Amino acid sequence: MTLTKFNENGQRCSSTLSALQMSDRMPEWYRKTSHELFDHFHPIEFDHTMTIAEKIPFMIDWWSQAHDNLVKCKLNIADLETIVRESRIRLRDGCDEFLRFAQENSIPVMIFSAGVTQVIDHVLRQQAHLWPNIKVVSNAMQFDEQGHMIGFEGDIIHTFNKNEGVLEHSSYFKNIADRHNIILMGDAIGDIRMAEGVHNIANLLSIGFLNEREKATERLAQYEDTFDIVLIDDMSMTVPQQIFSYLLSC
Repeated sequence: MTLTKFNENGQRCSSTLSALQMSDRMPEWYRKTSHELFDHFHPIEFDHTMTIAEKIPFMIDWWSQAHDNLVKCKLNIADLETIVRESRIRLRDGCDEFLRFAQENSIPVMIFSAGVTQVIDHVLRQQAHLWPNIKVVSNAMQFDEQGHMIGFEGDIIHTFNKNEGVLEHSSYFKNIADRHNIILMGDAIGDIRMAEGVHNIANLLSIGFLNEREKATERLAQYEDTFDIVLIDDMSMTVPQQIFSYLLSC
């Protein structure tokens, strides 16, 4: 939950997957099973006693089961827009302005997500704008001719395998091959790996969003060891916007 809020007015916001998993438009068994999977695997994702390599098999298992369950729901593509609109997904304060600023200054924005491509697209269209400089790399749903979901494209993208290596041979990667300065933002320790696969990096500034204030004491040291800047319980894009503005003014 990097571009989106973790909480708003004291209430937990949704991720792209939980928006589906919590929707009243989805079957009850799906919501119940999704909650059980979260309770089992989420503690493993944030277990600071485990290495990323140790966590990866569990994440693959989690995402595989979650995707299989979603396919069984036979979700119709026409329902997605409404599910997203009714969800508790909220872009961070200033996100619309941040993305507009990037577009106006020809700054490519690559969104890596372990969520769902079509949900992210709807969120951007509903709450901001899906500018042409934005590339979304996530788990893309596949639909049949009747509009029913039948699966996902390609390999699973989970928390710990989001990196530019998946784009290395794509036309998009070739178009940004001359870009050597990166501002990387993420809310999970594994997000620092998103720049892997990028060649000839001159400068990389990493910003970590530590979303849960009540767990800041437990996780802060690990975040500070991982990211250049750590923002605690900050539901805005103010700091990244100020950094962009300063760099472009130099």
